Amino acid sequence: MMTSLYVHIPFCRSRCAYCDFITYAGKEDLLSSYHETLLAEIQIASTRLAKDEKVVETIYFGGGTPSLLNPGQVEDILAAIQRHFSVVDAAEISLEANPGTTTLDKLAGYRAAGVNRLSFGVQSFEDKHLVALGRIHCRQDAFSEVASARQAGFRNISLDLIYGLPGQNLANWIKNLEIALSLDVPHLSMYALILEEETPLFRLVQSGKVRLPEDDLVADMFDAARLCMEEAGWQHYEISNWAQSQNFESAHNKVYWKNGNWLGIGAAAHSHLRNLRFSNTGVIESYIQSFNNVGLEGVAGITSPAQNWKTENDSLTEMRETMMLGFRLLQEGVDLPAFTRRFGADAELIFSKEIAYLTKRNLIEKRTGEGIPRLILTKAAVGVANQVFREFI
Repeated sequence: MMTSLYVHIPFCRSRCAYCDFITYAGKEDLLSSYHETLLAEIQIASTRLAKDEKVVETIYFGGGTPSLLNPGQVEDILAAIQRHFSVVDAAEISLEANPGTTTLDKLAGYRAAGVNRLSFGVQSFEDKHLVALGRIHCRQDAFSEVASARQAGFRNISLDLIYGLPGQNLANWIKNLEIALSLDVPHLSMYALILEEETPLFRLVQSGKVRLPEDDLVADMFDAARLCMEEAGWQHYEISNWAQSQNFESAHNKVYWKNGNWLGIGAAAHSHLRNLRFSNTGVIESYIQSFNNVGLEGVAGITSPAQNWKTENDSLTEMRETMMLGFRLLQEGVDLPAFTRRFGADAELIFSKEIAYLTKRNLIEKRTGEGIPRLILTKAAVGVANQVFREFI
């Protein structure tokens, strides 16, 4: 049973106006101590897992802003993982980077440390939109740092884009798509802006100082992205993700969509192992403090003394989550034989009522590709996929 590792870096130079993630600005003085604590958690976690659970297929540095780590710190973390886990050959090792926080030397250092995939949080190529979002970079930073990544030896590069931004229209969004395609990176992630409570942007919208595009326009933006990427010959492999070819699909994120096993390392990191879901405290100082004077045998949590939450799913809950997440994969969908091998049950029998209802509404279909029967979203359902997901909640 392979496991993926997620390493959370909850530090930012400044918090974006739309962000409600567990990240902190102005605490970079804790980075060194945090880095040392990550190394301790990696060692402790490895002692609590079975041998097959320590086989690692992907590693992902997320945040926050992982590119605030220096290359030496990334190298230390990867070396600790190599010591205490069994990392498969050609494992995908991703690092999120924000434009404005990297240099050619830094990127070359990440590459030398073993990182082989970069995900840049570009969000927009329009400076006025970047200002509205509270991003620290400008469009030129995105251009220059993607070029530097290539110069540093990276081929597997992804860009994040957000649509439905304040003041954004359809023409501007299509221009963003054209610019992204012109950079010839092999992977793009595109997300509709979600207005989260308790964020500065939420308060501005509530006060009437900022207006967001109407829902119909946001839907048109998604449709425009689908058409543009299809015409460019890209594969729409997940609802919000496109790749030039299967080789550049995000292997790590596909573990999530297949409801696989992953171990989260760091403050606020979540994990899913077998039928257990658990997480660490989100307070950086508490996370660091929880490891002080803790021996390998003195860990109260499943894999970490910083653990502050745990739930155990029953089999039906795991099956429902596997169905719901699997439908996000537009080509692979829910692999029916794999479902049976995993749960010892037939998905078409367990969820016969839901499948019949969704099939009748032309939202899902059964398809056999390469001899494997799968349930997938119909093309018409991609834009209204929540109607499918809610049947399995």
